Amino acid sequence: MPLSKYEPRLKKFSGKMLNEWYERKNRLDNNSGLHLGISKKKIRVLLGELHEGASQDLEGACRQFFYGFVNAQRQYFGEPNWMDTSPPNIMYASSIYRLLPDAKFIQMQRNPLDTIASVIREPWGPNNFDAALAWWLRRTSIAEASMVQIPEGQKFVLKLEDLVIHDRENSYAKLLDFLHIEDEEMMRNFFDNEMLAEKLHANRWRRDFSNPDEIKKRFEQAVGVGFTGR
Repeated sequence: MPLSKYEPRLKKFSGKMLNEWYERKNRLDNNSGLHLGISKKKIRVLLGELHEGASQDLEGACRQFFYGFVNAQRQYFGEPNWMDTSPPNIMYASSIYRLLPDAKFIQMQRNPLDTIASVIREPWGPNNFDAALAWWLRRTSIAEASMVQIPEGQKFVLKLEDLVIHDRENSYAKLLDFLHIEDEEMMRNFFDNEMLAEKLHANRWRRDFSNPDEIKKRFEQAVGVGFTGR
């Protein structure tokens, strides 16, 4: 495909890196953004290399940009693994896999009605059940189509309720095994002290919606299967 098709996207990406994504506030009104890890000067250098290399090898230039961005982070000290928890990653897993063929993907699944109830509360999300349901169906469909393209040994589906409530130790052990990492004190302490049932707000949809039985029925009609509520 000719590079000209991607030039507007590269331009838009560069603008967001240097402006919208560089320094901002997160949903808790705390300072956030790329400036916490990398200078704008270094970003400009990386973007220049990206634009220059893209005309010869678009995927190779994107891969080089990614590794350059990670290596330039102020908090990077040569660690062997790098993790990103952006929710849309799973929807774009097949594209990420093309650029990073050694990447592993953890698909965290939550009770879909709890997800819908949660997103309605967010200022950026749909603000009613029908819109949120359409949002969830679209994202789920894209994610499933993308994850099909990932090799079995590089993807892992984990149910959040199992990890936090129903099957804690077994789920935790499976996660470590998938990542080929050992349990560590800091990680274990976070799991024991932060990954708690009361923080999950499980089955919040039954509390948040004034008509939970009707919501459940409408969800089942949309997805075509019975729903257990978990």
